[in-house]
Amino acid sequence: MPSLSDFIYTQFRLTIPIPTASFASKTVIITGANGGLGKEIATHIVRLGASKVILGCRSKSRGNETKQSIESTLQCNPDIIEVWEVDLESEISIKGFVNQVNRLPRLDVLINNAGIHGQKFKRVYGTERTVAINCIGTFLLSLQIIPKLKETARKYQITPHLTFVGSALYDVAKYPENHGQDIFDWYGEESHMDSMNQYVIS
Repeated sequence: MPSLSDFIYTQFRLTIPIPTASFASKTVIITGANGGLGKEIATHIVRLGASKVILGCRSKSRGNETKQSIESTLQCNPDIIEVWEVDLESEISIKGFVNQVNRLPRLDVLINNAGIHGQKFKRVYGTERTVAINCIGTFLLSLQIIPKLKETARKYQITPHLTFVGSALYDVAKYPENHGQDIFDWYGEESHMDSMNQYVIS
């Protein structure tokens, strides 16, 4: 577990270099891009010259607000940013998103940023909703997009990137000791609901 001094240093003192590598000609997808860190990532990648930045958002209207905000800030070409709807809680929504991805000429980067912190118990994919969306939904999307990344690598002789945004909070997660054969099934029981722990464990 990080100490208080580690926390203060990483949050307030540590200076992380700002990426400067060109994204010229690249196509980038960012999920959960309508606000917060996702919006900042999208803004910076547009600033670095990406040809296409796709904001994967559960709410298309909020995604369009973000698109307009970035365009207003950077005065960039409105053709660069697109808003595509995707809900990681729905296999149908994920599949529709993947079908759109497969029609792209290329895909260089997928940044998995979408996630939730559910307060009330709900079962999705046979487990608790936060764990389901942050883990299962994210991987369902990623695994189906890997072939497009590989195709881009072969066609354009580049190294594509697939990344997951995480948090140091994983370090305080408490894993259940007696969860049986299937931890997802264990979290599917409402009696095991612990909102904060399920967020940090995911």
